[in-house]
Amino acid sequence: MADPTDNKKTRDELKAIWTTGTQVTEAMFDDLFDAVATLKGEDSNASGSYSSTRGTYAQAIGNYSTVISSGSAGYESRATGTHSFAKGYYARASGNYSTASGYYISASGNYSIATGSAKYGGGSIGDYSHSHGFNAVASVAYATASGYYVTASNSHAFAKGKNVTASGAYSFAFGKGENNLLIASGYVSFNHSFRSDNPNVSGATGDHSVILGGRDHSVIHDNSCIFGGSGITSLSANTVYVPNLEITTNSVTSFVMTDVVDGLRYSVTLSGGTFVFNAT
Repeated sequence: MADPTDNKKTRDELKAIWTTGTQVTEAMFDDLFDAVATLKGEDSNASGSYSSTRGTYAQAIGNYSTVISSGSAGYESRATGTHSFAKGYYARASGNYSTASGYYISASGNYSIATGSAKYGGGSIGDYSHSHGFNAVASVAYATASGYYVTASNSHAFAKGKNVTASGAYSFAFGKGENNLLIASGYVSFNHSFRSDNPNVSGATGDHSVILGGRDHSVIHDNSCIFGGSGITSLSANTVYVPNLEITTNSVTSFVMTDVVDGLRYSVTLSGGTFVFNAT
């Protein structure tokens, strides 16, 4: 491998120029030093302009890139993107302005960040994506994945927990899947719950659907919600499902009900142990 200092001027050459009284400009400084990279470590390569390496088997190929590596032959850490940073064992930062830190980790999207371990598949693939944990995958732009075997596979999706997938655009999945995935696949869907080994559970698949709490739920209709309980499946759109609902009331209006047929509104109060409905 060529010595990266081959193009540097010698001390005497620099002294001869500086002692002439000529003002040393930034352009002259770059020309004198030829943008020499900083190279430290065994079997390392800092070939990018203004790049630097530290550790073993570090490859700083992108301009202004930095690598801190504990790699081995064939398992080098590399920073190939401009202004990229790679740290760890087989860490790869190939996106411009990307950061990869950990064990078998990759940040290939521009401005992406990946930390943790992704030996069995993972990392930050989309631009501006973020992944953190063990085999966390943020595969599209602006996606975020954090946890253990979690995947955010649509724009602006967020997945966190264990065995979790957020595959709908702008979806949010947070919780735990036992041996099956906890899923939020509808557009702008939300699922924060638990999924057991029950194979007949779909998760929040309807657009704008919500699952909050409970376990083994399926919202397969748009604009519907499930709160708490176990094993509930939606039957229609624009519906809220609650297994048991307790309302604390007094003589003051507790809630208002609207008849969707005629549009009339009714205030509901409690009087002598009986609910009273009054048109408003």
